Amino acid sequence: LQYFKGVYPFQVLSVHAAIVNLRVKDWPYLFMVASPLAGYGPAVVGLDEAIFFLFSSFADKYRKGFVRPNSLLIGEEEKLLLTWENALSYSFAPPSLIKTAPKNIKQSVACYKKWLGEKDIASASAVLLNKKAGEDFFRKQILEFFPGLVQALQANDVSFFLDRCQKLVGLGRGSSPTADDLIFGALVSCHYLSSARLLYFAPLFIPEEIKKNTTLLGAHMLEMGCRGLAPAVVRNFLLSIFEGKPYVQALEKLCSMGASTGLDIAVSVLFVLTKFFHD
Repeated sequence: LQYFKGVYPFQVLSVHAAIVNLRVKDWPYLFMVASPLAGYGPAVVGLDEAIFFLFSSFADKYRKGFVRPNSLLIGEEEKLLLTWENALSYSFAPPSLIKTAPKNIKQSVACYKKWLGEKDIASASAVLLNKKAGEDFFRKQILEFFPGLVQALQANDVSFFLDRCQKLVGLGRGSSPTADDLIFGALVSCHYLSSARLLYFAPLFIPEEIKKNTTLLGAHMLEMGCRGLAPAVVRNFLLSIFEGKPYVQALEKLCSMGASTGLDIAVSVLFVLTKFFHD
């Protein structure tokens, strides 16, 4: 947020129990205002419960406002100003150097796959765990194109990666479609492998003509994945894998993210790391 120095009008896209999604003019991603229940994440301003309730009532009533340097203004005859100039900031990028060993990662992945395998999974992403769930069409498309996308990332084959993105972006149900969540998980996993010096991973860019095939939240996930930025629950999950310290709560908290977003990300991360160390 510190890079945006001007005044930008925004529209309220949606108001939920724990998060308000805003669309800011000329910004390539979502801007979110969240309660403590939503957790920390990139492009999110976190509020305490009482202030979030007040903001969400303004957002539901007025539906538009302005983002200014270190502040947000919403309202008409009555106005609400949020400021975060002196607020705490967090890094959602991978650590610059992750100290790990392949055996730690393999053991953590095996542990999480066991726990995840015990869950009832309704998403089509379950096909990557050899489970049958979700719509048949989505399962077939994921199984046909996602493994190739992962292979392209590992080989730094940008052309093939974008070809697979053309097939997958926007595929699935939800505000962030299933395939977008899978691509996000794959991109972030590769950033963490790179930080652990286990993979040479050059930064990637997904063109707008591909991102226009999905929802705004889906495009936001793709943008964050390319940058290696992840919500705290995803970051904690990945670090527990690389540190060789899996724990059930990390998986549970991740799987509670969205309707199926967190679960899809978990499936993607475990699929990517399994394939990386198997190959």
